[in-house]
Amino acid sequence: MSGKRASQLRQRPLEHVTIADTSAETTLGYAPGVIAPGTADLAVVTNHTAGRGKAAGVAVRLRAVAEQRGHRVVELDASDATSTRTAIASLPPEVRRVIGIGGDGLTHHVVQHLAGADRELGLVPVGTGNDFATALDLPTDTDEAIEVALGPTRPIDAIETDHGWAASVATVGFSGDVNARADRIRLPLGSFVYTAATIVELPRLRPRGIWMGLDGADPIEIETVMLAVANTPRFGGGMLVCPDARPDDGLLDVTSVGPVGRTKLLRVFPRIFRGEHLSYPEVTTWRAATVTLSDGVDVWADGELLGPSPVTLRAVPGALRIAAPPDAGPR
Repeated sequence: MSGKRASQLRQRPLEHVTIADTSAETTLGYAPGVIAPGTADLAVVTNHTAGRGKAAGVAVRLRAVAEQRGHRVVELDASDATSTRTAIASLPPEVRRVIGIGGDGLTHHVVQHLAGADRELGLVPVGTGNDFATALDLPTDTDEAIEVALGPTRPIDAIETDHGWAASVATVGFSGDVNARADRIRLPLGSFVYTAATIVELPRLRPRGIWMGLDGADPIEIETVMLAVANTPRFGGGMLVCPDARPDDGLLDVTSVGPVGRTKLLRVFPRIFRGEHLSYPEVTTWRAATVTLSDGVDVWADGELLGPSPVTLRAVPGALRIAAPPDAGPR
């Protein structure tokens, strides 16, 4: 199987609530119970630190455009994962669309309450990696992205797991170590942060033994330094780890980089950004609707820690309705 596919296995000003604590006055975009039924039909979730602060200005622009079109907008607090998830979970049913302004991490937390639900997702990508948005061919120009985020939607798949949902790619091994390191880097490196994290973590490179089951078949044991289970092709700031993955085929693409040393990984690494690594004999790919991984490894998804294995990952067709160009394909 080496180097080949193995098997098919509307509007009003943004609402704000100001509360006081013992140290300072804190302005929140949302507090439970504030959004009364009938007061909003569009929610905007903004990571105000994304894009080195650019996201805040994008939120103002998005609100202005949405108001011109008759939407009633409520802004949700996205200061951390818990705030984001709590706010979205408490939205009244008439809020039909949630637009996220940020990157892959924000998308991951928003998707936890939109996947499999009767709500639509819009994205204005201003994050570090924006791999999910890029895979869906979403515009990088702010005004164009806002137009798309307010426009027609189409169904795409999502990955359902024992720990929650993933929008783009779930991964274990060295790639998880790199994600953890990238989260600790505070320099303004943009998407290069993942490359920098890779260099820092390289001395700790080691293979993991994992049992993997595909579509209920007997598990197989694999030695891997990096394993990716993908709904869309990209992760890690532009790496085409599963270049053939499509978010509309009801299947997950799996790519494993087998036991390689540091020198070989450094040769393979640049080719991953072009999707040219599949020709290496140490790289194996599979395709399946369900993937099960044995215990002993942490699973990351969309650049966020998802949880420990054992874990089962399932492709759920049409789990998300995303505002995206109708003729866009994954890239």
